[in-house]
Amino acid sequence: MSVLNLWKKGWNCIPTPNTTIRTDIICYSQDGKKRFTINLVVGRLLWYTSESDDYADYLIACPNYNLQQEDPELYIMKIDKIRENFDNLSKDVNPIKKEAYEKYKEKWDLIEDGF
Repeated sequence: MSVLNLWKKGWNCIPTPNTTIRTDIICYSQDGKKRFTINLVVGRLLWYTSESDDYADYLIACPNYNLQQEDPELYIMKIDKIRENFDNLSKDVNPIKKEAYEKYKEKWDLIEDGF
């Protein structure tokens, strides 16, 4: 993940400890008045319906990561948009299909500026 992209947009980013559930990075603006959280997912994308309130503000996914890639494909999504598609499902664990996330490839513009 390129934290550099967030830094260029004016955000300060702090990784969270491994014990934090579904929040991997906390970002705050230069003046400290705005903040958001990010959940990073590498590999298979799953949506846990019963825990949907525990998700961060954004999901940054890298479903096809491999160590040889210099620049992996990243998908930047707002959790609210994903929640709309999955919260009415009866199953607790649902895979997020490629059709649902492919339009969010490198969509850094979904994250506003932090200046």
